[in-house]
Amino acid sequence: MSIKLRAIQLLTVTASCLSAASLTYLVPQSDAIVVATQTAVARSGANVTFNLAVERVLKGSVSVGSAIPVTFTSPHQIGSWGGTPSYRGIWFLQQHAGGGWTCLPAASHGNMVHLADLSFPVSSGPLPSELSYDPSSTAPTDQIVFELGAAQPADPSLILRATYDVGSPSVHQALQYMAGNRPGDLALVGLAGLIQHGDVPSLMQVEQTAAAIDLASHGGQEVVSAINATFRNADATGVASLGRMATSVGVPAKLQSAAAAALSAIHSPEAVPYLGLLLSGTSAQLQLYGAQGISFFVNGVGIVTPQTMPSMSHLNSRQPSSYYSSDTMRHIGPASNQEASYIAYWQAWWQQHPELHAVK
Repeated sequence: MSIKLRAIQLLTVTASCLSAASLTYLVPQSDAIVVATQTAVARSGANVTFNLAVERVLKGSVSVGSAIPVTFTSPHQIGSWGGTPSYRGIWFLQQHAGGGWTCLPAASHGNMVHLADLSFPVSSGPLPSELSYDPSSTAPTDQIVFELGAAQPADPSLILRATYDVGSPSVHQALQYMAGNRPGDLALVGLAGLIQHGDVPSLMQVEQTAAAIDLASHGGQEVVSAINATFRNADATGVASLGRMATSVGVPAKLQSAAAAALSAIHSPEAVPYLGLLLSGTSAQLQLYGAQGISFFVNGVGIVTPQTMPSMSHLNSRQPSSYYSSDTMRHIGPASNQEASYIAYWQAWWQQHPELHAVK
């Protein structure tokens, strides 16, 4: 197996049929953003028209109480919309040259677009105090983030897809509220989102409550994916939490593997003793994570993140450790069908360096 393919395996992400557009795209592209209820749907081929009864305006010069005629033309296949209910949500609108309005879809399901995909859900009641805001002084993106934190979406992980690249404190605030106040999958999604953003206390919460988390649930899968693919905080306390999860007996296998993948990707000096323990792990996969992480540490490879993956830039601009040699460089990753010998090389190398074994 090539180095690139192995590194990609370290970043396995939970798949979801829902593809939500990011707010970093939707908000700037919209001339108006409204909380409204859709009525009077008519469909002709790829064109759908409906009215929006406007309750609140988050962006733009639309009047509250107005009924806006909206057109949506789908580039994908349109789902069956006959007899659909009225949807209330957050709608993203563009005004064309003739003065009419078109709708930007908030999400889609692969190549299928349903009426429910056109807007983001919104809470039916007032926002909790933890998410309340002053519309006159709160940016539209932040308003939407707070609304999503209190909503009841069909897909609990919607907020993760909509805010993954939003660098606002509002995201952390909404995720914290979800993790601490929402039930079931919504709480786990909040926890997963905080972990995606490198929050060490949330990672430690997973470690401490691992036995009680349903890792097969939608939210549980998001937690596993967040640790595996996106937690890359090299903070020593977080690394120690990952190390304990990766190497402790009794930790669920999915969580153990995710923590091992994160350790391998981070491969900081604090991670190295745990990576050494993984070399004698209970599965070839755990041993491979250990070998890969140690090879990255020795040869000075950068932290492996979703951002570095497309260009493999973590393999460039290296800062080799004092353990680097031409021989270790030849063993930075396993060649195809040579994983066993690759692991054996690093197991032998590890035994020759007992000074690295002690957990700090």
